[in-house]
Amino acid sequence: MSSTHFIRIIPLVFTCVVNEQTLAQFTLITQREFHLDVNKLDALFPNISMETVEQAFAVFDPKNSGMVDSCELLASLVLVAPHLSREIKQKAIFELFNVSTNRIGLMVADEATLLFRTVAVGASKLHAALADLNVPSKVGDELPRLSYFEDLTKAMYGEQETLTYEAFALLCLEMEDIEAFMMPWTRVTE
Repeated sequence: MSSTHFIRIIPLVFTCVVNEQTLAQFTLITQREFHLDVNKLDALFPNISMETVEQAFAVFDPKNSGMVDSCELLASLVLVAPHLSREIKQKAIFELFNVSTNRIGLMVADEATLLFRTVAVGASKLHAALADLNVPSKVGDELPRLSYFEDLTKAMYGEQETLTYEAFALLCLEMEDIEAFMMPWTRVTE
């Protein structure tokens, strides 16, 4: 199977098995490990061929290091899942990055900055793979500097140290940059 074929089937193959159970597994993995190898990804999706898993892994491992950022890969799989609503996607991604053990359910600003940056990097890798197929992309070739994500977090959090998921979700709806980013990944029927 070519990488071109893989990119076309990401939403169909991987995301059809992204459900409540796999979302819970994703959260447990990111709380234990920051990196995944291809065998760990394969273990998450036992019903998908190893060849397909390896091709998915390669999209997120362009330097062939053998390891990928677990949050980046898993958040990207959630992001492209066509059957998940925006609410479910946001909640799942929030939980992937909510790793402060003493503040479960509350996201600190540093976690939010990491979330924004990591999700943008994962999305850019997906867009780069799609660009190889001549699929138009709304994402530029260059990612913003870290300061952009820090400023986005400051604008969102203000003077607050932590946000609940509910407050985070409401603020995401109010922030134009986040709204624009989520638009291509959101079902049209929402």
